[in-house]
Amino acid sequence: PLIFRIVSMPIVSFQADARNAHRRILIGVGWLGLLSVILLSWMQGFWPILIAYILFSTVFTLILPLTETVASHGVRRGVLDYGRVRLWASVTFILASFGGGFLVARNGPDSAMHLMIFGAGVTLIATLALPKPSVEAADVSPRRPLRLADALALARHPVFVVFLVAAAAAQA
Repeated sequence: PLIFRIVSMPIVSFQADARNAHRRILIGVGWLGLLSVILLSWMQGFWPILIAYILFSTVFTLILPLTETVASHGVRRGVLDYGRVRLWASVTFILASFGGGFLVARNGPDSAMHLMIFGAGVTLIATLALPKPSVEAADVSPRRPLRLADALALARHPVFVVFLVAAAAAQA
């Protein structure tokens, strides 16, 4: 799944930025996330479960960077307090983690899949509730589209390589 995420995240992010379609892509990712976790719940056997899990984890990891982009646009327009959003996102994550752990401990491991489906459904509802971008809200300053050559130049920059190694070590 990690390899698929490393490939899919830049592709989807580039498309969302190039088309200024973050909300629309988030809604599509929300639907794919819900459908993929339902598919995962139906699978039996190693290979079907692995394939369904790769699909689910690839799709679901796209949500955070796209959401961060939407949030940063809101901050730039002055309609969003990023600190408050992150605070309540963190509180919600902690409560959901403890609550999910409690429910799984109480109801058994099979309830984990039900919680994943519920979480994917809530995520989809949240993407559908995102406000539609208005013409006034769009960035008025034209930007040069990001190209693959830009990403490759960044990947060769020594400071970025050090940052990447440090981030990988922290994740490991």
